[in-house]
Amino acid sequence: MGKKDIIAAIDIGSSKVVALIAIVEDGGINIVGIGQHPSNGVSKGQIINIDKTTNDIQEAMNSATLMAGVKFTRLYVGIGGGHIETITSKGMVAIQRGNIPITKEDVGRVIEQAKAIAIPTDREISHIIPQEFKVNEEIETNDPIGMTGIRLEGNIKIITSSSYSVQNIKRCIEKAHLKNAIYVVNPIASAYATFDENEKKMGAIMLDIGAETTSIVIYEKGNLRYVGVVEIGGEFITKDIVYGLNTTRENAENFKINYGCARLDMVDDNEIIEVPGVSGRAPRKISKQ
Repeated sequence: MGKKDIIAAIDIGSSKVVALIAIVEDGGINIVGIGQHPSNGVSKGQIINIDKTTNDIQEAMNSATLMAGVKFTRLYVGIGGGHIETITSKGMVAIQRGNIPITKEDVGRVIEQAKAIAIPTDREISHIIPQEFKVNEEIETNDPIGMTGIRLEGNIKIITSSSYSVQNIKRCIEKAHLKNAIYVVNPIASAYATFDENEKKMGAIMLDIGAETTSIVIYEKGNLRYVGVVEIGGEFITKDIVYGLNTTRENAENFKINYGCARLDMVDDNEIIEVPGVSGRAPRKISKQ
């Protein structure tokens, strides 16, 4: 029997706050608790009301804890919003040890040099993700440790976030009396959960469409190439349907879920759907296309 680890995760979205509790054991993850609560203090992935968001977090976590019946030891909290950006940086160090192979410490020096870049005072580094390394300006590899050379270069992806946005998340977590939090940029967490190593090597793009934001992650040759968030999500489609059909938001959301299709050529142009009447008006029939 392997070591059992009980972890929790919180996703603070524009439409809802979701909390999970899981048991990690023998390389597997078993979700034992889940809770969610409507989000009342978030807009476009960013917190706009501390007290309301704190309450939403507490409600979601209380539901998850009640279902799980266990206490977690680590908490992962997602960072979302259009402020997330990707920077590509390079580092280079000389290896002056003759035939002694490149070590983990050498790789660390390359990363330290790459991250020593000018970042605005209102931003902070959330993740540092190594890409390819080059030994002696000619041999490219993802893992240079153990190789021999006199020069080591590395491409590094630096994911930055708004310091103010991150501090607002941390303030809500602290006010909710939650401890041992580890903060992770949402798109990266989603990509790790979505792709396996073969998919990353072949090349893959993830689009995670939320209520008011869409996260984008791109992998090529096993390496992370881009992480970003645009402030457009499913709620924009719902609002367009409300306007286009002159109907309620509830009706529009139902139409989007039940009849929505991303490609026009997949829709039967003879199919008719009924739009319920509003405020005593008679229902209307329209083409689904």
